[in-house]
Amino acid sequence: MKRWLEIFEVGLILLSFLSVVYAQEFQQNLLFNYDFGARDTATGTPAAWDVEDFSQVENKLVIWDGDVGHTTYGSLKIATWDPIKSIINYAEVVDAKPGDNLTFAIWIKTELVKGNGARAKIVYLKGEDVMGEKTTDFLNGTSSWKKFSITDKLPEGVTGIKVILEFDGQGIAWYDDVSLVLQ
Repeated sequence: MKRWLEIFEVGLILLSFLSVVYAQEFQQNLLFNYDFGARDTATGTPAAWDVEDFSQVENKLVIWDGDVGHTTYGSLKIATWDPIKSIINYAEVVDAKPGDNLTFAIWIKTELVKGNGARAKIVYLKGEDVMGEKTTDFLNGTSSWKKFSITDKLPEGVTGIKVILEFDGQGIAWYDDVSLVLQ
């Protein structure tokens, strides 16, 4: 019985440690619905993400895809056989301070994409004014899930960060597992 209690205690300690590590990692990501697991039932798009041209939502060009995802179900999907430019904004501006280190990552998958393709962009704001931006490379053609990252030191005067997902072309693109960390 004593041996069983010792094993149980060790198990609880390990579980507690893993929970703390996971919680710290989870709290660092400043984006809600970063894994696109939640769907806005009113629009059919991922919750917390806004499509700039709402006609693309009405025409089902930009949707939440519950069948495809990088690590779990759910992703943002853009599908069109006519060339379009699509911009999807994270719903909120993320507060930022000059000198913070930014780490951004996203997974993108494409199928038969012609044109520039799919990418992500970080926009630095001072109030509502754009101070600058950093972008990932475009992904086009047909590609399995590929990770794109941006790391940068935030410039003087920055007060906020806007996360934007872009698509320029035709074909199908999925976006998933977005991470924004400021340290």
